[in-house]
Amino acid sequence: MIFKYNLFYNNHFPHVQDFELWTRMAKVTKMANISEPLLKYRIVENSITGEANKNPEERYLTHKKIFNAHLSELGIQNSDEESRLHFNVSLYRRLKEHKVCFTQLDDYFNKLIISNDKKNIFDRYELKKVLGKRWLVNVYYRKDIRRFFSRYTLYGILGLINRRIV
Repeated sequence: MIFKYNLFYNNHFPHVQDFELWTRMAKVTKMANISEPLLKYRIVENSITGEANKNPEERYLTHKKIFNAHLSELGIQNSDEESRLHFNVSLYRRLKEHKVCFTQLDDYFNKLIISNDKKNIFDRYELKKVLGKRWLVNVYYRKDIRRFFSRYTLYGILGLINRRIV
């Protein structure tokens, strides 16, 4: 499969080669996260991740290229504001570091779901669970209990429960 689909690191994405590779792999095979850590590593200052973290704008622009390539499959063209939102939501640590507006998040999640409904690329229920978990993390970091009462909260809880059961 590796040779058939040319699944090798792409040097055009120096600080996110693994992420870019996984996104291409996901198109040709089934992939999933497993709840049990199989490897623990630390980020040191001169590692690839450590170097990438020194220049967050470059990291954002590189991720943006990958996100946009895959979002185009859904027929989505993000504004720069939406791309930044997507980047910040894509990693829990960035959700903690950046204030994410719930109204914008709700609008963006709806855009993703509606576009996916038209193209049927991702399982609708699984997509909602992924988005719901991001919503819950944002509720936690923002300490905004009013936002707990959202449809995304339910999907986030279901996503967490399913992860624990499996």
